[in-house]
Amino acid sequence: MTLSELFDTTTIVNPDDGLTVTVAPVARGWLVRMTDDDSGGIVGQRIYSLEVDAIAYAHKIIGVAE
Repeated sequence: MTLSELFDTTTIVNPDDGLTVTVAPVARGWLVRMTDDDSGGIVGQRIYSLEVDAIAYAHKIIGVAE
């Protein structure tokens, strides 16, 4: 996925785990935020300087093979 394909945010949902991972551009790079679908609370977040690294991490967390 490239910057042209990732407009504002990308959201990947894993209904089996009840986890949603969102990747969004921020001032310092790319924010990866994990939220619990049941409570709506933030489980964790990380910032990556490269878009490719952020998307790879999101796929790893959600369990999607690239």
